[in-house]
Amino acid sequence: MNTYFAFGSNMAQATLHERSVAATRLGAAFVADYRLAFTLPSQRWTGNAADLLPDPGGLAWGVLWEMSDPNALDPFELRYDRVPVEVTRSNGNDGTTHRFDAFTYLVKPENRTRNEGSPATAYLERMLEGAGEAGLPEEYLQFLQAFRSDSSSPRIVISCHTSPVVSPGHRREAP
Repeated sequence: MNTYFAFGSNMAQATLHERSVAATRLGAAFVADYRLAFTLPSQRWTGNAADLLPDPGGLAWGVLWEMSDPNALDPFELRYDRVPVEVTRSNGNDGTTHRFDAFTYLVKPENRTRNEGSPATAYLERMLEGAGEAGLPEEYLQFLQAFRSDSSSPRIVISCHTSPVVSPGHRREAP
């Protein structure tokens, strides 16, 4: 499987370029029943790095990449487990969606902080860069930007109850 779902700094082309990873961006996508969290202390970024945590009804947006070498990121993601995920891409405004089997990296349980933290400014900016490049929904960009407001305060889990096709957010409607 060569399709990779990125939700942290790897959403940005610049990060993959810095790591000499060849990949083609397929576009914005989401993983259902997860949410974005910052649970991995990072010395490189001097803040917490991104993770996905199970969240029934949640949506975590990110970027779908087609990797030339599916193992190319493994040396950079040693504190993460590589796991298969099902991702969904919207096919524009017509409301159709396509599902893909992909892989992503989730923080290894032994590396997670007890409480969620905040991302470093540079890390968050890199995430926003990648999210903008891939055309992630405006509502999700605003969600990410909210982490800029006060890095010293505890994180509050923000959610909305909108359909990802009609109004792409980070919660989906209950079935």
